[in-house]
Amino acid sequence: MTSTKLAPTESITDQGTATTEDVGAHGKVTVVFAEFDVVDHHGDLTERGAFGNQTVHISGWNHGLWETNALPLGVARIYETHKDARADLQFNMQLQAARDLFEAIRFDMANGKLTQYSYGFDVENHSPGDGEQCRRILKKVLVHEISPVTVAAGIGTHTVSAKSELEDIRAHVERQELAEILRSLYLEDEAA
Repeated sequence: MTSTKLAPTESITDQGTATTEDVGAHGKVTVVFAEFDVVDHHGDLTERGAFGNQTVHISGWNHGLWETNALPLGVARIYETHKDARADLQFNMQLQAARDLFEAIRFDMANGKLTQYSYGFDVENHSPGDGEQCRRILKKVLVHEISPVTVAAGIGTHTVSAKSELEDIRAHVERQELAEILRSLYLEDEAA
């Protein structure tokens, strides 16, 4: 018997690959909020590198943060992959509105409805598009907030993962049990 190193668990969906490393503790959601080199419904094409790494607020449904006296519902850490812009959302679970929005996103995901995402931003650098389908090419944007929405301007926005604390605990226990099984198999292999 030979020992083998295992990679993080991966699951393939119609939206891409999600790994166990994408999921975090209670109130964490990972989302795709923009795709690169695709003209969106507003005629903007966003270039890779336009976002970089930013930390912004999470807004309520359909940009609820812009409503009078609305509170941010958490913090989002923005980063880029080779094909899209993502954010790890950490909801402030001390707020009832944040818990409600988090549960609504989880419910949608569990029932086959892909929540879409949008963001409020300022354009820091752009160039003109071709004038027909693409009105401008976004080279650098400053994001103010990320929001789940009913219909996004962006193409391909979706939830990658949404896990509760209980699901995280179960996954941790399963990983510990798997690690124990692998240790015992490794010890058996060494003894043989």
